[in-house]
Amino acid sequence: MEPLKRLRPWALGLLLVLVAACGSAPTAAPSAASTPLPSVPAPSSPPLGSSPSPSVAPTPSVSLPPASATITFTGGATEVAKGAQISCQLPSLGGSIITIFGSTNRTGVATTISLSSGSIAVTLDSGSGATFAAREFTGAGVTNFDAARGAQIDSPLQEVTTGSAPGKVPAVRSIKGSVDCGNQTPGTSTLMLTGNAAELAVSGPIDPIRVDCNPNAKPATVHAVGILNVGSRPVVIVFQATATGFTTFLAPTVTTLQHFYTNTDPTSATISPTGAHVSGSATESGTANTLQVSGDLVCGVINP
Repeated sequence: MEPLKRLRPWALGLLLVLVAACGSAPTAAPSAASTPLPSVPAPSSPPLGSSPSPSVAPTPSVSLPPASATITFTGGATEVAKGAQISCQLPSLGGSIITIFGSTNRTGVATTISLSSGSIAVTLDSGSGATFAAREFTGAGVTNFDAARGAQIDSPLQEVTTGSAPGKVPAVRSIKGSVDCGNQTPGTSTLMLTGNAAELAVSGPIDPIRVDCNPNAKPATVHAVGILNVGSRPVVIVFQATATGFTTFLAPTVTTLQHFYTNTDPTSATISPTGAHVSGSATESGTANTLQVSGDLVCGVINP
């Protein structure tokens, strides 16, 4: 099974955005948040062999509502349905971005929207495997962008030529709306990774990072997206832990390949309602390369 298919349904749309962004030089680097959310102390890693006890998850401000977005299109799709998954302060090679992942009014068509300062990318996709199809669009009408707080959107869209078949995915001509990050926080991590890839050594913490937890999923999962060094080159990493082990995906760039590591040892990851403790070794798909992972992830967002 191909690496991207293994990660579906959580993040295929998100990975389409991240991988596309990593495949070329970043376009519009987002501005730093003008008023950062309060920092959260990093959790401490328990000694090997001890009972994991991730730190208490960051407590969202009671004065702020959950993150929300209102998005409309003109063209073959007209809106993003309520209940979209919003990710604020999501690390990318160009800086922190905001993404919105959800369904459209067109049956079977999902969208991933990526926002940075003065730049927007929209991917519409449908199907899976042999029936997967996608179209990509870009625009520049993003104002009041703050990766920790939200943005305003009002932009015409231009389609980007890609190698993906469009299939029955509709085209969109413009986008309008707003995003409010509400009480989201990025979470924290003490994960340390050491190992090797085909090009260079993999080493270091994931920094910056965003951690999302899904304690009611079956199985319960903890996801993290961040930046990790392959040699001295930063790459986007997508990490997922469940009660059956963990997976690590290193997205490709113009100077590095993609790498997918898997661990299927149920003792290597312990999931709690507020995060995960991980300690184990993962093997890269199709190679003998390994990756050692140890530390804690603490939820920034806990999904219902």
